[in-house]
Amino acid sequence: MHVDVLLLGGRLLLGGVFLVAALAKLVDRPGSLQSLKAFGVPDGIARWATWLLPAFEFAIAMGLQFQATAVLAASAAASLLIVFVAAIAHNLARGRQPDCHCFGQLHSEPVGWPVLGRNAVLAATAVFIAAAGWDDPGPGTLAWLATLTAFEGVALFGGLAIFAALVAQSRTLRALSQQQRIVLDRLDALDSGQVRNQGPAGSRSAGKSIGSRAPDFALPDVDGRLVTLESLRAAGRPVVLVFSDPNCGPCDALLPQIAEWQRAQAHAFTLAVVSRGTVEANRPKADEHDVRRILIQDDREVADEYGVWGTPSAVMIRADGTIGSMLSQAEAQIIELMDSLIAIAPGRSSPPPPLTIPRAEPPAADLAAPPPVAPLPAAPGEGLTVQTIGGTMPVPITNVPLDMKLKQESCVQTEELPDGGAVLYNGCNRHVLTLNATAALVWECCDSDHAVRDIVAELADVFPAAAGAERDVRQVVQMLADAGMVSRVDAVGAPTPASAGS
Repeated sequence: MHVDVLLLGGRLLLGGVFLVAALAKLVDRPGSLQSLKAFGVPDGIARWATWLLPAFEFAIAMGLQFQATAVLAASAAASLLIVFVAAIAHNLARGRQPDCHCFGQLHSEPVGWPVLGRNAVLAATAVFIAAAGWDDPGPGTLAWLATLTAFEGVALFGGLAIFAALVAQSRTLRALSQQQRIVLDRLDALDSGQVRNQGPAGSRSAGKSIGSRAPDFALPDVDGRLVTLESLRAAGRPVVLVFSDPNCGPCDALLPQIAEWQRAQAHAFTLAVVSRGTVEANRPKADEHDVRRILIQDDREVADEYGVWGTPSAVMIRADGTIGSMLSQAEAQIIELMDSLIAIAPGRSSPPPPLTIPRAEPPAADLAAPPPVAPLPAAPGEGLTVQTIGGTMPVPITNVPLDMKLKQESCVQTEELPDGGAVLYNGCNRHVLTLNATAALVWECCDSDHAVRDIVAELADVFPAAAGAERDVRQVVQMLADAGMVSRVDAVGAPTPASAGS
């Protein structure tokens, strides 16, 4: 291929790239300012650069089209691209991935090896034009266009128009393909049984198990700073992750409240928003509501790790890095989670009220308590306790009629633990119970058919050496009733509140 053709092609390519980059940056100066600051450019210089940089790129694009200025423009392009490559490499070496904002709102992405490679190729092209065209850079663009026939001109400009349309359409197709992939992943999960229906209501399992290790992550924020779960936990406070989406209306409605929580409750917990999409789609929302710590995932990789199926959703992570709450879905549940954390936060003027459990007084004939006996064997480290956001409360032993039958409430989701225990979550009243293996067996027997005395007999068969089975079954049943996990079934099978006594 003739060198003149290569030189002309390279100049047209570079000219087009620099022209689009210059115009896109001028249209979105606020985004360019944020990108420059994320790269470490001082504020004063960055504000001037939002004008000077696109002007310089525009001058390069124009200079490449004329024979007299092509070599000088190519040299300037090579110098600017080398500076870009060095800035990208410097930030990558420091573990930072600021948004390049290379083409404004048309296309922007966190810097990485693909961006570094692309700029390196463009820099090499500029060096080739300057070196090979030193004596003769080839004809100017206007002179070359003058040599085209009418058919060639129509074909050229028609091809450029088709190319522009394809680029615009590709963005829409990419977004659609991502949505399709998400739907297919969900269908695959359903087919493979990864989505389990638990409990009588057949409710879908969501979120991670309470007490399990929170998945680690490293995500850039809207300013390009890399944020990890470890850095969020560094203050020694609980961390709340709110999963959002720039195209989610309820998420937008929650942003002012999120900003208020971040300002007023920073002493109680660290709040971060995990969103998706582009920086350009998320930054205006952050600026409008003054929301800090908006982290951007590539697609849904972090949300999938946390078992998040919809937005907005939230989960609390304890200071030790374990999951501290069930997944809160929708605004009302998220507000309840935040209120619970605020209620137990240090520095309150008065302590939060203790968790109280309403009880019906048993008949006088049943007041005599059985003598103290050894409890049934429990899994190491497990106990019969009511788990709340603020901690645990021992469950007192009280009277439970032996002829009472119970059924599991439809609001309850069950998550089995590796040691045979279980975590129960009541979606209606937001109570959470952690059961050891013995208590989990009692829960399984709450099936409308077993009376309390039947459950006692079954546990005595499973643990023949254990004393006091009746006492322990009464304790577990009362705990389940007080937390709203079970309801009493009368003689004809209609459920009644289990805590109503007999």
